[in-house]
Amino acid sequence: MRSKYREVHAMFGYGISGILPDWLRTIVITIMAPPPCGDRRSWRGNIPDVIQPKCRLPAIRSSLCGTVLVLLLAGGCASKSPVAPAPPASAVLPDSWGVDRLRATDALQAKLPPLTAVDFVLLGEVHDNPVQHGARHDWLARQVSAGRRFAVAMEQLDRPQQGAIDDARKDRRSARELAEAAKFDFRGWQWDLYRPVIELVLRNDLPLIATNLAPADTLAISRGGSHPLAGIVPSGWGDAERRAQADEIREGHCNLLPERMIEPMASAQRARDAQIAQALVEARRSTGLPVVLLAGNGHTRSDLGVARYLRDLMPGARIVSVGLLEQERERGPAAGSRYDVVVVTPRQSRPDPCEGLRRRFG
Repeated sequence: MRSKYREVHAMFGYGISGILPDWLRTIVITIMAPPPCGDRRSWRGNIPDVIQPKCRLPAIRSSLCGTVLVLLLAGGCASKSPVAPAPPASAVLPDSWGVDRLRATDALQAKLPPLTAVDFVLLGEVHDNPVQHGARHDWLARQVSAGRRFAVAMEQLDRPQQGAIDDARKDRRSARELAEAAKFDFRGWQWDLYRPVIELVLRNDLPLIATNLAPADTLAISRGGSHPLAGIVPSGWGDAERRAQADEIREGHCNLLPERMIEPMASAQRARDAQIAQALVEARRSTGLPVVLLAGNGHTRSDLGVARYLRDLMPGARIVSVGLLEQERERGPAAGSRYDVVVVTPRQSRPDPCEGLRRRFG
């Protein structure tokens, strides 16, 4: 089961290893956690009316910042030659980090079509894998060096913050200052892994696009509230897709999550994919440039992710879906069918992500 879990997490973009995005932390806390702080009423899976952020335990900054910890704690100038960043300070790097990064960069370069031939490139990631982050950055830097222009869209930036991002760029703020203005979730995402791409964007005056659904909207959808994206599904979405997505969530959490959590998480995931797709199409039309999305592998899947909504919003769009997967995971023909391009990197060292869930639910 362990190897199966690891493959599912690598390809679905959320699970219990790596970094837990803020939206999922919010959902899990809301649905699963006992009432926060002073609210000590009997808990039987009820959803509290109010979640008090000041009462949550601080997030743990480590390579294991996933659902396990949430459940357990309840809680610019143009540059013709971009410089590759130093290794991220917060990551645990293998001795072969530089070689692995170069190999993955070369693989992306060899397998991906020219940006001039596509509308959208959906570049996946395992959120805490520094080799994958480095390879994506270096591939983007190569495109800049070749004189190509494109927009960079990020899952880690919430769509409502686009105005704040644009204002920060007008004021020529640093990458960190821009991220702070955009309310980047420094607790949920490892900033050192994302900072180099934002610096690359600023140095080369590339459009930077916020794509994600706001956490409050994600929470509302997960609680069955009214929202334009609540209940949205792409055309052709049927029982097979619903089962596949539900199974990915179950297996991605070691088959230990209570069943009542599955559909709220699936509904939130679909809404986020739809929101990301809308932001990508708006960016493509407003800039006239190809758009490169940086997101978890679950979002970049061609069968269940953002690409399904892009096809509805922009029929005939040229889309390339890329999965950056890890070695030592169960792979086969199915993995290739979920992406147009697959690049495999070494597995990032991390504790057994299932152990905490076993203690919690086993």
